[in-house]
Amino acid sequence: MSARMPAWEILRDSLSSQTRVMELAWIFDFHTPAFVRVGEKCDFDGVARLLADAGVEAAIFHTKCHYGFSYYPTQVGTPHPRLAADVFGGLIAACRREGIQGEAYLSFGIDGAGGEARPDWRRVYADGSSDPPGWFINVCPFTSYLDERVLPQIEEIFRLYRPDAYWFDTMSALSPCYCAQCRADFLRDAGAELPVAEDDPLQARAGQWRHERGFATVNRVADFIRALDPKASVGFNQLGSLTYPEPVPEGVTVLTLDPDTSGAQSIPFSLNAAYGSNSPLPCEIMPTIFQGGWGDWSPGSPRRLETIAFACWQRGATFIPGDRLHPEGHATELTRSALPLVSTARSVWKTCAPAEDAILAPDVLVLHSPSLTNGGGRRLFAVGDPRSRLTPINGMHRLLLDAGCNFTVAAEWQLAGAIAGISLVVVPELPELDAGTEQRLLDFAENGGTILFVGTLPTVAGRPFQGSGVELGSEVWQDHAYLPPLETGTPEVLVRGAIRKAASVGAETVLFLIPAYDARPGLRYGWGIGPSSHEPSAQPALSRQTRGRGAIWFLNAPLASDYARAGNWPQTAWMTQLLTLLVPDPRARLIASGGNLELTVWQNAHSTWLFFLDHENEQLVGDGRLWARSTHGPAPREFAVSISAKSPSPGLAALQAAKTTLSKTPTHLTISGEFPPPFGALRIDWQ
Repeated sequence: MSARMPAWEILRDSLSSQTRVMELAWIFDFHTPAFVRVGEKCDFDGVARLLADAGVEAAIFHTKCHYGFSYYPTQVGTPHPRLAADVFGGLIAACRREGIQGEAYLSFGIDGAGGEARPDWRRVYADGSSDPPGWFINVCPFTSYLDERVLPQIEEIFRLYRPDAYWFDTMSALSPCYCAQCRADFLRDAGAELPVAEDDPLQARAGQWRHERGFATVNRVADFIRALDPKASVGFNQLGSLTYPEPVPEGVTVLTLDPDTSGAQSIPFSLNAAYGSNSPLPCEIMPTIFQGGWGDWSPGSPRRLETIAFACWQRGATFIPGDRLHPEGHATELTRSALPLVSTARSVWKTCAPAEDAILAPDVLVLHSPSLTNGGGRRLFAVGDPRSRLTPINGMHRLLLDAGCNFTVAAEWQLAGAIAGISLVVVPELPELDAGTEQRLLDFAENGGTILFVGTLPTVAGRPFQGSGVELGSEVWQDHAYLPPLETGTPEVLVRGAIRKAASVGAETVLFLIPAYDARPGLRYGWGIGPSSHEPSAQPALSRQTRGRGAIWFLNAPLASDYARAGNWPQTAWMTQLLTLLVPDPRARLIASGGNLELTVWQNAHSTWLFFLDHENEQLVGDGRLWARSTHGPAPREFAVSISAKSPSPGLAALQAAKTTLSKTPTHLTISGEFPPPFGALRIDWQ
């Protein structure tokens, strides 16, 4: 790896002197099959005016789509067979006349036309098959495809248009491939045949190999662009995201987060925004304006779009709605409806936005690790759908949100920059941690911080995490059990999932697990779950190990993954009580929020900003694959929040709230009120 300063470090340093981060961009999908007429009634100026009127700062247009077709007169790639105009060139020129950045979208790992013309470019699956002609074809960038198609086309696009940014899609290009080139390369590099069986011991070596050469290829593309235009931004969709939670390759200058457009939307996008807020790179987050994702052409509900926009802005991310341009080359009525909606939401945000010198100020940090999505030794790097392995992160994010916690999410590589000012680090069912992360966490505890391991103790270089005071066995004790009450008069709380035998080796056992009545692991009790025995076992449920001025806690129950799968509401109340014990004096926390209400806190030397985001009215519809819609629901949304007081006589500004009341003690403020969903805001001025 080169010793030069990574591009993201250069960009991060330059951002420290900037006064404004981009808030709103727009991306137009344009994957168009060969039989469709393209560009016959272009209105480039009309598209640009719509974007400019809505305050859009950058627009992303297709140069090459998944079909492999280009939407400009290429001499290198494959022009769309029915292309009647230079669609990309016309759009980027019109946007620049309106002061909007023009960015080039390129499909990196899918190329139908290229794969059809050159079978040797196709990605080959483990069974020896590849994608058939006629639609999208996954290609392998480790064949001659990179040198004969990708790089020459980038150079052509630069020469003709000089876009402000290059936006590469489809990181499936880094997934396992068994083409002749990949087999030969692995044999050369590893001295063995490329493994096929999932249980092959070489899979870890293969995963690490895919990672190394994949990142090297991304860097090669980025370096190629930087040699042409050092000022151009470079993004590779999903790299550095929750599914690939590690530093991006050196040449990548923007973090692009592209959550699944099916299933729940507002809370997953909120999770991505929380994670992106800890990146040293500018972060952009991309939903769609459609009800059924990228494959639809019916409008999504306005409330859903507004909620995701505020989720991005309250965490400092760029909001990039995904749209679809009409094949004729003009905007559709959906675009004309969505742009004013987003523009109005942004106007609300601007009246509430924190000062330029303010920073996010969470109390709790949820830790993420590549070991969760990539597997041990990166054996699962780019295998299958990494999103499906995010269950503990999804669950802990949702649980803390419902518990009214002021928190953030960060991966191991982000921890050094994210941990300042944090009171509690939650480690939810992560299988492994890096040795550097272990030391950083131990130092954090030594200096007064609190750590909570949930569900398991991660290994570090093949050994258990040091300093927990708990020894965790490999044997499953029960597949469901009950957590004892933390407060008198509250119920026991069911937790499902494998619970391993544990023993204290120095830690204080605070609570003992309660087994189900006469239950045995692996055996169903009727339809599955047994009632509580109400008798504590000898198995620790919650333990505490003092470490310097801080403490390391261990909860021996897979609470995060169970909450993700079942949303067991009593767990929310139990977690709220646990947070009160572990973080007795947070900057802010919601009081009896009722769930689905997100709290985000910013502060500077003079003021504190509190943002409230209502996730209440999202519904899932569909048969099989589910799609989200958000209704307007009851208005207004009530809130109550407790804040640590920084002065005896604060001033309160209700930026996006009404009927506010404030009560004070020497140490805390309590503010209640209501706001029009989905977004509310307060500012407390301490001086």
